Amino acid sequence: VSKSATKARLEELSALLQQWYSLSQQTYANMKGVCWTTYANLIIYHLISLNAVTSFKCIEQFARREIALGPFRPESWLQMRCIDSAEETAFHCGQILRLIKSMPTQVRPPWWAGAVYRVAMTGWANSIATQGMRFVNNGRNGEANKPFAVDAVPPEHESIDRYLKYQEGIPMLSKLDGSL
Repeated sequence: VSKSATKARLEELSALLQQWYSLSQQTYANMKGVCWTTYANLIIYHLISLNAVTSFKCIEQFARREIALGPFRPESWLQMRCIDSAEETAFHCGQILRLIKSMPTQVRPPWWAGAVYRVAMTGWANSIATQGMRFVNNGRNGEANKPFAVDAVPPEHESIDRYLKYQEGIPMLSKLDGSL
């Protein structure tokens, strides 16, 4: 399969995922109270989106040291083979964790632990792949190196928007007490 055909498929998949997300948001907005099924649906949306920008099989092979890096450094190999978009990867990992943490344990879907495992492995690989990278402040507003809790803010939050559009900010995970 050619690279251009694969890219076209990913663009089509992204458009369909965006439609799915919009439908989920509309359903959520029309609900009175909390619908845990909608939360599970949004987790699945973020898992599929994460799959579109990463290769989990490749990440697991890297973790088990089943691959030969050849002349590449680990971060370069991960960037070339496993992670297409570090920003989107961090965003989707954070949103999956945010949604799972917001659900009481008794209503979480039976596959939630597998989702957390996937997020942990992918987040770990993403941190190695982006190790040493610095985001350049383009002079807009001095927010380039400001940390934010990617797992504690909704997708519409300003820090997420700036991070995805301008690569401003440093995504971090939050502790139970809210600190980063």
